Amino acid sequence: MLLNRKATINVGIKQDVEKIPIYLTLNEIFYGALKKINIPKSDRTLCMINLRIPKGLPVNSEIIHDLTDGRTIIFITNDLPHKHFVRSGQDLISTYTVTIEEMMFGVQFIVHTLDNKQLRVNITQVITPLYRKVIRGEGMPAYRENCDKRGDIILQFKIHIPRDPCVIKKIICKT
Repeated sequence: MLLNRKATINVGIKQDVEKIPIYLTLNEIFYGALKKINIPKSDRTLCMINLRIPKGLPVNSEIIHDLTDGRTIIFITNDLPHKHFVRSGQDLISTYTVTIEEMMFGVQFIVHTLDNKQLRVNITQVITPLYRKVIRGEGMPAYRENCDKRGDIILQFKIHIPRDPCVIKKIICKT
């Protein structure tokens, strides 16, 4: 059974309920996954369960699993860090560092998506610290059955400014 955000537990019935955090990669959330998890039993042996992770599952979702010994396990999902993206809902945010030249004259680069696409990004305008480039429909899938909607990839930029004012003057004079 899968519940999003809050689990409902009958108050009148005494149950053994354990909450266990489970850490998922963005790829597991993007495609959906089947996780094999060992849970300790009361007799100190391990019980392996198969936990289905649906695609697009929001962070802090609760997945409820009833064990044969009468216990209920609530798995609380958390995202593991990714080397390129941070998740915000269905959107994936990536930060790129650009030089002053790239800031003023534009830049081209490749964005690698979670579904192994390579998207060529060409920015021809001036990049400011608040500038965001949005690539529509390339983020996380929606968490609904039979839904093809996806979030966006949002590119934000950090501008690397040299500390030496002479270097900045040379760059400006080159233009």
